[in-house]
Amino acid sequence: MKRVNPRNAYQLEQGIDIPIEGSFTDGNDSVMQQKAHFLVNPRLTRILGETYRSSEAALKELIDNAWDADALNVWVEIPPPLMPAPVVVRDDGSGMSEEQIRQNYLDIASDKRQRSGETTPKHKRRVKGRKGIGKFAGLTLASSMKITSSNGINRCTLTIDKKILLEADDDLEKIPLDFIIDLASDKETGSIVELTSLDQSLNYPTADRLRELLFREYGQERLFQIHVNGEVLGIADLPGHNVKKKETLDATGPVALHYTISHSKSKPKTAGISLRVDGKIVGPPSFFGLDDDEEIPRKLLKNLAGEISVPDTAGMVTADWGGVNESSKAFEQISSFVRDEVKSKLKSTHNRQLNLQKARLQKQINKRLENLPEHRRGFAEKALNKILNKYYSESDARAQVIADVALDAMEHDGYWEVLEKSMKPAKARSYISQKHWPTSDYWSCPIFILRRNAASNFWTI
Repeated sequence: MKRVNPRNAYQLEQGIDIPIEGSFTDGNDSVMQQKAHFLVNPRLTRILGETYRSSEAALKELIDNAWDADALNVWVEIPPPLMPAPVVVRDDGSGMSEEQIRQNYLDIASDKRQRSGETTPKHKRRVKGRKGIGKFAGLTLASSMKITSSNGINRCTLTIDKKILLEADDDLEKIPLDFIIDLASDKETGSIVELTSLDQSLNYPTADRLRELLFREYGQERLFQIHVNGEVLGIADLPGHNVKKKETLDATGPVALHYTISHSKSKPKTAGISLRVDGKIVGPPSFFGLDDDEEIPRKLLKNLAGEISVPDTAGMVTADWGGVNESSKAFEQISSFVRDEVKSKLKSTHNRQLNLQKARLQKQINKRLENLPEHRRGFAEKALNKILNKYYSESDARAQVIADVALDAMEHDGYWEVLEKSMKPAKARSYISQKHWPTSDYWSCPIFILRRNAASNFWTI
């Protein structure tokens, strides 16, 4: 007679089904191998929503969804605090079908790039949705989120109530959601997200902070216009030194330059000056030759964003309006105007920021300079200014280390001996070589001291 496991016997007595996939292993009747499964707790919706740093960052996620949907325009409406009206994000993108909502939108952690590739189908944009959790961004702010999406054929409306999700005992996948499918009107496409009953424990989103955040990401995009409370995102939304300049050029007529040199912590994602011809952006942002100017630090150019508006001029724009003819006299005049105007402001901004940083470090620098002979201090200070200029925008802590390393080298007599011969590079290289520097002292050469100290000190902060 076949032996029955006591636990199984009890299950048979009680009428409990024995799992089909169970099996005995190693001849030990008390060990059973079975399958286990994850349970998706509805609290996951709250946990995923808490990944955003601010209310504005959560709203930005909804704009990212519009970008991935190949929208050309996004309209954001943020009503005044304490008003019953919802926060609304509307776009004119491709919209979603019933199947896309069921199979993709409601599929948690589904990576859009794996489904449809790294770029969007129409405008070939780099897809931003990566983790498949952006759908919960709205629930960070609100208790209720209604999504209405039209793909030109159907209009689907999905409503998600956070309170129902959090209070449910079932797995997340078993909770029914209100879902309405209707016919789209007049081939309309796009999506609308409405957020109601905002969470009072969070700071209310403000239009100004949202505009600043969005400009850093999308301010220089050619085919993606964002409207916040009726105003189009613009250069003035980037915090920093904002400049407007109008001029009349011989080859083009009236032009208008508008740009911002942003604060270090508010750099635009895409730096440069855009060329707008008759209201249309032509080509990507550029620096109009400022990137070849040795007087302007490359790092400072990363803080520059703006555009110059000019009338259409014969021969300046290529036939497909995809770029400019750089040989045209009109473009040459425009480039010269931009360089002259922007360079002066960049230099003054750079000098001001550099002087502020130097002032914070000056006390320590002065102590070190006092250790040098008086006839060398003037040159050492000039050399130090050049070094700090090269490492512009580093933190004070790193700038201090860089200054200390340079001053360490300057305190060695060998530094000045090499410097005297540096006017003749061949003679300096020969001097530094082992032939003129004893083997035992080779690594005490000031150039190697500078490199060695930089390597050991720079990364200790």
